[in-house]
Amino acid sequence: MKKHFSRYIILLVVIMLPLLAAYLVGRYGYYSEKFGQGSWKREFVQDYLTFADTGTTEEQIDKFLKYGINTQYHSYDLVPIYSVQAKNDDNKDLFKIKIYRSLYITTVAGEKVDRVQYLYFIYDIQYLQIREEFGGDSALQREIEEADVPALSVYVYEVNDDDTIVEKDYPSKVAQVDSKLIYDQGADVDYINGKNQDPSKPPITADLNYIYVGFDPMLDVDWSTKTKIEIIAAVKGVTDNDNEDIKTTVFEQILTNYECHPEAIDQTDFVASYQQKPDNMGYSTWVFGHYLWWIGLITFVACGFITGSFYVVYLSEEQKQQNKNLKKAKK
Repeated sequence: MKKHFSRYIILLVVIMLPLLAAYLVGRYGYYSEKFGQGSWKREFVQDYLTFADTGTTEEQIDKFLKYGINTQYHSYDLVPIYSVQAKNDDNKDLFKIKIYRSLYITTVAGEKVDRVQYLYFIYDIQYLQIREEFGGDSALQREIEEADVPALSVYVYEVNDDDTIVEKDYPSKVAQVDSKLIYDQGADVDYINGKNQDPSKPPITADLNYIYVGFDPMLDVDWSTKTKIEIIAAVKGVTDNDNEDIKTTVFEQILTNYECHPEAIDQTDFVASYQQKPDNMGYSTWVFGHYLWWIGLITFVACGFITGSFYVVYLSEEQKQQNKNLKKAKK
């Protein structure tokens, strides 16, 4: 009975040692700055942010919203507060714009509080048409055509009940995200130089046109819900009489639902943002499926072979001892 008990204890150790080794190797891999918190995590984020071949621009925007256009907002409304196809006075398309509402945490008077942040997306930009919005003589138009495509900026103004602008020292400019994640498939030209790419050549990623992404954090909860949105186009390198890049307003709209008080917002359709944190995006499941399971398996098999060999030797020696004891008993 004692021998059987010893055999079971040794067998348990033989099994537990490979399991422990697999766990320790997997744990080391997951928390390693080089692997689990380094190259594997970068690969995971790269996979998640590979938008180029997945779905429509709108679907890519949804994915980007969930990932987080910045690390600030912790939740956002699935439904945009404003979405429209912007057109000029001749009813020609200029671009599409979507504005989403989100919540982020900031510190006010030493306390952590929720504040509203508005997220902007401008896409399907018709750069060639926007060039024409500057007007001017043929010489100016030629300069504009030879320059890079116009860059867009978004300004926000508080509006009084009588639709007049609340006087401020300076307008509130939407902070643009310097992000090259969603290529503007609906733009009328591929490159910032205003040309279409040659399909026989690989695209130069740095020169492609990407959608406009920006955010407007509203610290002032008393800001009027009536707000004017102005979008200005500017052409770099083409200057006016003041030696500044020429600009023109290509879109204006007064919104009546630019609510800035968190308590006044219906959060029924709000969902959590990943805030650009891989651990919030299911990284643990991904890294197990891509790396840890087979690393753990190899470790378990290799260690199991070693401990199993010792166990076989132990059984063999035990059997030899039993045979010797039987021979002595017969004598």
